[in-house]
Amino acid sequence: MLEAMETMAETGAASKSERLGFNPERGGVHNARTIMLAELDALLAQFAADDAKWPAYRRAIIEENRLGKPSGVSRRLTARHLRALYGLDPAIPIFRGLLFFWRREPEDRPLLAMLAAVARDPLLRLSAEFVLGKAAGEEVSAADLGELMGRISVLLRFSVVIAGLFPDKVV
Repeated sequence: MLEAMETMAETGAASKSERLGFNPERGGVHNARTIMLAELDALLAQFAADDAKWPAYRRAIIEENRLGKPSGVSRRLTARHLRALYGLDPAIPIFRGLLFFWRREPEDRPLLAMLAAVARDPLLRLSAEFVLGKAAGEEVSAADLGELMGRISVLLRFSVVIAGLFPDKVV
């Protein structure tokens, strides 16, 4: 996926929504991870300036192990998931906006991370309404999850059809 995004960026083949930083892929990091707030916070604390680009973040995560991951595999996965969730390059407007407020509003970092993750992770974006409709501590039944997954499946199929017809529209 990252290679495809980089190729689109290099060739100019990305849609308007992709150039803003939205991720049109069918899956998402949330098939396997959380929004990785602790990792994002620790990573951004390593860089004083907001102009670091993806290669610097990648080097800090994988080669320098600044996040203290136990293995090379977990460092590579962490880099891939953080890149997919946040972009990790100020050339991506969503990440640039995250950085702008990250340093200015430390108490709002969880919300900022969630907003960026929702924009970039299709599965999280599709499940946001369901999650926000639940009260804190409210139990979620298997039937609730089944209904959510059914809706997500329909929405994903619909979005693929629409994206093919209108590639510059966010679905």
